[in-house]
Amino acid sequence: MMTGPGLALFYGGLVRRKNTLAIMMQSFALMALITVMWALVGYSLCFGGNGPVIGGFEHAFLRGVGAEPNPDYAGTIPQMTFMVYQLMFAIITPALITGATAERMKFSGTVLFLTLWFLVVYAPLAHMVWGKGGLLNASLGGKFPTLDFAGGTVVHISSGVSALVCALYLGKRTGYPKQPMPPHSLVLSLSAPACCGWDGLDQRRQRTGVEFAGHQRLCGDTLCSGRGGAKLECGGVDQERPGQRAGRDFRRGCGTRGDYSSGRIRWPHAGAGNRYYRRGAVLLDGNESEGHLRV
Repeated sequence: MMTGPGLALFYGGLVRRKNTLAIMMQSFALMALITVMWALVGYSLCFGGNGPVIGGFEHAFLRGVGAEPNPDYAGTIPQMTFMVYQLMFAIITPALITGATAERMKFSGTVLFLTLWFLVVYAPLAHMVWGKGGLLNASLGGKFPTLDFAGGTVVHISSGVSALVCALYLGKRTGYPKQPMPPHSLVLSLSAPACCGWDGLDQRRQRTGVEFAGHQRLCGDTLCSGRGGAKLECGGVDQERPGQRAGRDFRRGCGTRGDYSSGRIRWPHAGAGNRYYRRGAVLLDGNESEGHLRV
């Protein structure tokens, strides 16, 4: 859901119309490529062995990865479930880089580059931060403990820095800035990330053994998401006296106006096609009620 369709539609809406299919296919192709590489050696390099920089080959070809839990990482769920869960991070991290190379790198070049990048950058970094004995692991004996919530280091910093390097190396698009290059569809770019589910996904990490860290991820993701978008604060709604026409004059499906983040809701005024709606009224199942809000 996060890579395809989420990231594919997100980047597909940002590029020009003629390159929409190309950038979407990069996301879908990486889902297949990284899945195969993860089963062959990727999971073992990230979560096998106990070296400080990179793991070993004890789980190559998913050897020993079955229904039995791995007490070092997830003592309450099958190791195969943990493996598939970590595969999601491995898939989306190189896919994020394609946004920086969009419209400037051929498909074959993208596949070759990100294959090498996965082995040289992602696998060692994932083991150092999340793997047993990793140099930066905060809970399994790392020499330099690093708190990594929601993949901030392994996923976001690694892909962000790599994307910046790629953009600087490849240079500007041909014709930029002389030729107009508007995005294909900002609607896709705005709506697609909303269905990716990163916030809900990271809450599953608390089931891998570190309960308090899971709750910290929940708070961090939720608060950051709230600052980035409109948020409806039910407790701060301006309320007035209950209406005298409860049940008769309110119609379903009417939207709201105003600044949601400040807790103020303004219903459309009379004359705007929705009569009898007044500022401060609260809608509950089509009726005006004091102190209740159904979203």
